[in-house]
Amino acid sequence: KKMILPGVQEGIFSSVERQTFHARCIQFSPNARSWAVIANEGLHIFSLNDSATFDPINLGQDVTPSNIELNLKNENYLNALIMSFKLNSEDLIFKCFYSIPASNITLIVNQIPFFYIKQLLLFISKEMEKSPHLEFNLSWCINILRTHGLSLKESRELLMPILRLLQKNISAMRNDLTKVCNENKFNLAFMLDMINVKRLTLPLNNKRKNSQIESIEITEDDFLIDDNNNNNNNNNNNNNN
Repeated sequence: KKMILPGVQEGIFSSVERQTFHARCIQFSPNARSWAVIANEGLHIFSLNDSATFDPINLGQDVTPSNIELNLKNENYLNALIMSFKLNSEDLIFKCFYSIPASNITLIVNQIPFFYIKQLLLFISKEMEKSPHLEFNLSWCINILRTHGLSLKESRELLMPILRLLQKNISAMRNDLTKVCNENKFNLAFMLDMINVKRLTLPLNNKRKNSQIESIEITEDDFLIDDNNNNNNNNNNNNNN
């Protein structure tokens, strides 16, 4: 039996039990704000950042960034997207998500397991707030609701916060677009009215110019000048004779 002395914090007589920790490998990040260690209990990551930057799911030996790049190059978009979800890296998810052509969205949604729908909806919800690809993101949402609607309904308690976030961002985007569209609509209507006004005023201006030309009157001075010219011509003819 181990002898314990009261008040002793360290040493063989301490009442504090310490667990043995075997570290096999330790690696530090370039900025020295996080480090990882492989120990007898698995992989441990310690970081000074507030948010978790690495939270893998169902990792395997083939789940690597290089394999993701290879799948994207070979147009295996579904495998690349699933592997990016397994690594849970926002940069990789972003790259895989926007590398998928719009024509393949329906096929990808039909084949992706429901296990990854939560991550997909969460990513789309965040992108709806800042991404300019509105139609592309809405296409994903429509296909997810059509294909996995019943499963989403069954898991509504788990997915309700994500769905509310998605609805909030879609409504905010709709309000912003409504303001822009209304402003453009009024500007276009004003421009069309100005064009119609110019079309109406141009014929009136031409008529006024023509009427001014036609309304020129011949005054008596013009006749006097002509008579004087005729008299001078007659006098010159008589002198010559």
